[in-house]
Amino acid sequence: MLTNTEGSLKNLSRYLTPLNVWALAFGCSIGWGTFIIPATDFLPKAGPLGATIAIGIGALIMLVIAANYHYLMNRKSDSGGAFTFTKKNFGYDHAFICAWFLWFVYTDLLWGNVTACSLIARDLFDGFFSVGFSYNLAGYDIYVGEIFLSIAIILFIGIFCARKRFFFSQVNTLLALFVLIGGLACIILALASGGSAENFEPYFAAEKYYPLQISSVVALTAWAFV
Repeated sequence: MLTNTEGSLKNLSRYLTPLNVWALAFGCSIGWGTFIIPATDFLPKAGPLGATIAIGIGALIMLVIAANYHYLMNRKSDSGGAFTFTKKNFGYDHAFICAWFLWFVYTDLLWGNVTACSLIARDLFDGFFSVGFSYNLAGYDIYVGEIFLSIAIILFIGIFCARKRFFFSQVNTLLALFVLIGGLACIILALASGGSAENFEPYFAAEKYYPLQISSVVALTAWAFV
């Protein structure tokens, strides 16, 4: 792929297959919130049916965003993502605002990814890393051992992705397929256990206007996209 960047041609090597790209997208969408937030937030707000409708609407919104990205990638095929697209199509002023919004959003969500490492380690290793200086924040105990563990994991994955990106893409694909097959297996076993549709009642949250329930979950689509 040849692109013109700042008046010079640059060759962008392609190392991801369509399956690798799917695995990357699938892996980015499956995280801690995928298993926790539906039960703690979606269902109380909109109920099973309302949450399902809202997620479907959110998926359509994501398709619109994906179509825009596809258009921009074909028109301005260059590395850099949203910032580069904005700069090349709307100028530096819009790109400056875009960059700041991206910085705020990713900084806001960084804590979720960082703390997930320590939470998993706390359960898997029975508090082995819960050592050293600690403090309490919002009723949650934070240990310096878990902080260093999270930082080490982030640095390791970051360096590994930068230096061994082809190998890591293959590992990511295998893990994504493992999660997908495991999830489908759980769904099939649940359906085979002889459940009833009555288990989903009430279909919407009680004493709330149905469209408002759905819109309250759809509003989280932007957050889920990031």
